[in-house]
Amino acid sequence: METYMKDNNGDPGSPINDAIKGLFFGVNVDKNTCDPRAFSPFGDRRLHIRATVMMEAFDNLYFTDFYCNRKVHYVTLVLTMEGSVEDRFCSKNLLKLDPYKNSFLHFDVDEDEVYVTENIMVEVLVTEDVDIKSLQQEGHAAFSQMKSTGTSRPGGIPKNPGCRTCNLYENNNLAEAMQLFTNLVNEVSAQAVNALANQLTPSDFRNNGYW
Repeated sequence: METYMKDNNGDPGSPINDAIKGLFFGVNVDKNTCDPRAFSPFGDRRLHIRATVMMEAFDNLYFTDFYCNRKVHYVTLVLTMEGSVEDRFCSKNLLKLDPYKNSFLHFDVDEDEVYVTENIMVEVLVTEDVDIKSLQQEGHAAFSQMKSTGTSRPGGIPKNPGCRTCNLYENNNLAEAMQLFTNLVNEVSAQAVNALANQLTPSDFRNNGYW
């Protein structure tokens, strides 16, 4: 799979919109089975890739967005390779997270497990091409059929402008939104994002091997 330009889904102020290329993966799991959820807005054919393989393949993790389209809230994270064009962009414009210790998604090396919160939807943009054939041959990837809710569309779905939880600026002002997300790189904003995560009171569930 080849990376493509990030569309305008989510907050209009997110710095990565129309700025970097990547591939999106949903990482949430069913809290009862710890398997990937049984439905998807992205179609009826799902690609599963072993979560630990993906986390080990990348160096840096960044926070880039917090938004909703209707009622469900999403956090968008970005995985990059150290020194890549995308990594240099993210290091200047996004908030860097510790991939081994954060409230959204983290890799426990000792247990060789990836954990994800159940209290918010987490999506990860990986910024390198993915060689599906090689991953399949190594037993790290597979396809499955599933139920599709069919809510995704080309170009992305605009953020809900009326939500009082995730609209952190007034009147859907794009300039203000851009400034707010740019400010996420400073210490004060880092504390704000950590506070947001703590408010979610996450309970970690094993991603049973696959995204």
